Amino acid sequence: MEFGGLVTSLFVIFEAFFYLVTGQTVNIEKSDCTKFSNFLYGDSRDYSNTCCSDPGIVCDNDGYIKAISNLNELVIIKDNDFMSFPYFSRIEELEIKRSGLKEIPKNILNSATLKKLILAENNIEVIPSDIQNLSQLEELILTNNNIKKLPNEIFNLTHLKKLDLENNQNLQTKMINFGNSTIEECNFGNINISCYQPNTCDLINFKNKLFKDSEAEEEFKLCSEKEIKKVLDNKENKINISQEDKNLSEDDNNNINQKISPFIFIGGIICIGVIIGVFVSYVVKKRSRIQKNNKFEISSNDGPSTEKNEAILDKKQKEDNNEKTPNKLEREFLFQNILND
Repeated sequence: MEFGGLVTSLFVIFEAFFYLVTGQTVNIEKSDCTKFSNFLYGDSRDYSNTCCSDPGIVCDNDGYIKAISNLNELVIIKDNDFMSFPYFSRIEELEIKRSGLKEIPKNILNSATLKKLILAENNIEVIPSDIQNLSQLEELILTNNNIKKLPNEIFNLTHLKKLDLENNQNLQTKMINFGNSTIEECNFGNINISCYQPNTCDLINFKNKLFKDSEAEEEFKLCSEKEIKKVLDNKENKINISQEDKNLSEDDNNNINQKISPFIFIGGIICIGVIIGVFVSYVVKKRSRIQKNNKFEISSNDGPSTEKNEAILDKKQKEDNNEKTPNKLEREFLFQNILND
């Protein structure tokens, strides 16, 4: 098995261990285009940043999606699939029209960077209190839905410049100030305003009539201090309850993290040790194979030359011996000379 395959297997083991201990999967961040395309096409392929050149999609220089418009024209999506709509950390503009949307997906409500949200011509009935999470929102377009009531938390959208609630025929609501700011343009066509607080909107469209805030008294019943206080009190109570729930949730998460952290740490150390051991073993075995192959090649290449060299050495040694040892005739001649002397 190759080293890459071993590492992949070990990562799968670690991921399974992490899930058993924490109940969560190991988060490997995908690109925005991959998340968006997986949502549209229902697959798990890696699309990198390929969607940034598509019509209706605007990305920043880092490949993060900043704007999505005409989503209904990009692909036909069933309304229940929208609840899996992905989270985009830098999105500023989002338009979903004529898509049968019944609820606002949670990941949209958690997009604190959103400045413009268009959810017109859908089937939305309820605006969740989490709408207040869109703290940077400047334009909110909810025309032609089935909204019946606005949450008090909507008045925490203090950066709002344009609010369009036209043609929500069953909507009946009080309209009070959005913090200390005044909305530049409000469209209240074909909805029911039970009372209106001055300085809420600069320009108002109501019953096919366009007028300024100073003229609102002629068209609406003005909200009493008691009515305004009731909305504000309910809003503050919900904020406090929400904050308490959030704190409790964070405390629970911290306690859980404190309990499981040692297990994660030990498991991580074990996995790292195993990976290092496998890597060292792989390198040693590979080096040993290479050395063995090199020796075999040297032996194969030098074999005939070695035999030839040995033959040459034997021949030379014999010649030396012949030079040092006199033959039989030489010995007889020397012996005869000795006798004559």
